[in-house]
Amino acid sequence: AGDGSGSGVVVGQGVAASARASESGTGSQARGQNAILEDGIQAYYAGDYSRSFELLYPLAEDGVPRAQFRIGIMYQFGRSVAQNEDLAEKWFTAALPELLRLAQQGAPWAQTDLGTAYEFGIALQQDYERAAYWYGRAAERGYAGAQTNLGVLYAQGDGVPYDRAKAIFWLRKAAQQGDRVARENLGILGVEP
Repeated sequence: AGDGSGSGVVVGQGVAASARASESGTGSQARGQNAILEDGIQAYYAGDYSRSFELLYPLAEDGVPRAQFRIGIMYQFGRSVAQNEDLAEKWFTAALPELLRLAQQGAPWAQTDLGTAYEFGIALQQDYERAAYWYGRAAERGYAGAQTNLGVLYAQGDGVPYDRAKAIFWLRKAAQQGDRVARENLGILGVEP
């Protein structure tokens, strides 16, 4: 599911995004923020990290947790910015309280980001079982990014027992929603989407 693990499975989170996000502001300001947030998330998942950073950084500074978490990811993995673990930690720490609250309330994007935080030990102790738990909650709700990440955990046996059939099941669900990373992972596993 993530960046840099080892079994030859493509790493990275699935496709963007739920229209549901937690932003401050009201009325047209919030709608404008939502549109910018979604554009920034879409740019991120399309691999246009510079554009994503440009759109999300002002929102992160304004306290939008989804933007804060994604900016932290970009610093953590050096996507369009110099890798900087201190800045990554700053943004993750800022996002974490709201991310936890929204994940517990059932926001699939927040559950997926929380799963990512556990998977990589980002601002939390690394815990593949908790990553699988949070990915599973969002995957059951049809969130493609979580389905991809959960499928990869099953393919690698991280936090869940290795289970090729379950890996393929979840990756296919995500691929059916157009998730590019899920399709790539199915190809690596030698399976048609």
